[in-house]
Amino acid sequence: MVRVGDDTAETGSFICRPGTGYRTRTGKTCCPASNIRQDNLHSWFRADARLSSMSGGVASISLRLYFRYVFNERVEWRPLRWELLSEMHGRRVHVSAASTDLRYAWHVHPDAASLAPNAADLPIQLRLPDGAGSTPLTVRLHASFGVRAWDPAIQMCIDSEDVVHVDPGRGQEMLVEGEALTNPVTLTPAGHSRPRPEPPLVAALSADRRLVTLRLGGRGADEIEDAAAISRDLEAPCNQQPQPQPPQQLRQPPP
Repeated sequence: MVRVGDDTAETGSFICRPGTGYRTRTGKTCCPASNIRQDNLHSWFRADARLSSMSGGVASISLRLYFRYVFNERVEWRPLRWELLSEMHGRRVHVSAASTDLRYAWHVHPDAASLAPNAADLPIQLRLPDGAGSTPLTVRLHASFGVRAWDPAIQMCIDSEDVVHVDPGRGQEMLVEGEALTNPVTLTPAGHSRPRPEPPLVAALSADRRLVTLRLGGRGADEIEDAAAISRDLEAPCNQQPQPQPPQQLRQPPP
């Protein structure tokens, strides 16, 4: 779990030395030590996930995002409330989840209509495939999100354009592209899954395969309908493998 509050163990890495920075209009000191950059982006954001409930084969997960708040000599982790996020690639938060055995994957988004501006716990739903197996299914979630870095509650220092993003169109605000990976989350406790024979994890390299068309939903068909999983069950044989032919007999030339 992310510890909210003082981050004294790492404070020294983000403190500006005298004469190395500049003051913003809000009185914050920015310098190379406190600037967010592409090469240190992972150190500015964190994420936690926990299973809220299981019902009808759907796992409801609570996702919480955090940012490292740095203001002069004060450094601490704070939750990213819904109002501190803005649309990036059409959504405030994109979640890509994968099972730790790499059999299943999902791409989903929080339900924006159900979230209040001050919400910090973001609801995520993953539908478990029928072939989840008889062992616990564990997933990790990777979240990417648009952060209102210049909001007074955040006030990030930025010295490079490689961490900012602006969606196409007029009137779009400039955001920082945040990303974070969650802790592992177990979705199917042992004894509560729905066993079924599994397809081979790795198909023959010479096999021809095709993907069954996915039913798309969401805003602008940007997610798989009903939070369904992407799995090997979506593959179907395309062509039968040719049968091996017996070796031809070489004809001897006439004497």
